[in-house]
Amino acid sequence: SREEVLGLSPAAQLVETFEKLIEPTLIDPLFVTHLPSALVPLARESREMPGFAEVYELAINGQEIGPGYSELNDPDVQEQHFANQVGEDRQNLDADFVNALKVGMPPAGGMGLGIDRLAMMLTGAASIRDVIFFPLMRPRHGEAAAGASAEADV
Repeated sequence: SREEVLGLSPAAQLVETFEKLIEPTLIDPLFVTHLPSALVPLARESREMPGFAEVYELAINGQEIGPGYSELNDPDVQEQHFANQVGEDRQNLDADFVNALKVGMPPAGGMGLGIDRLAMMLTGAASIRDVIFFPLMRPRHGEAAAGASAEADV
């Protein structure tokens, strides 16, 4: 609701706006090339657009299919990004990763294709649960994937 969004930090408002209002409108295949840095805490900031991250995320049919970005390799900035990140993909500080940056990890980047989301789109499935490749790992309705009971829907 509007009240919930207005009560969020500016970065969290960006997350909500992008995920709820913008991403669903990206129907035709499209590469998103810049996103607010708050949305992609591991990505390097754009030199041309300060405050935005260098990304190359493939969106199709209103869903992110393949997120990709140039990785941030400044350890001090990375630590700050871990501390300030928002959204459902929030990660804990990875001290080993930050230490690798401090000792000189070279610039890197990559893209991860979401095969399950692609299969969902190609089959017209209503839920990602319908196309998960390992059905015994699917949590039952209402259970979290991590720590779910040993029983599963088959």
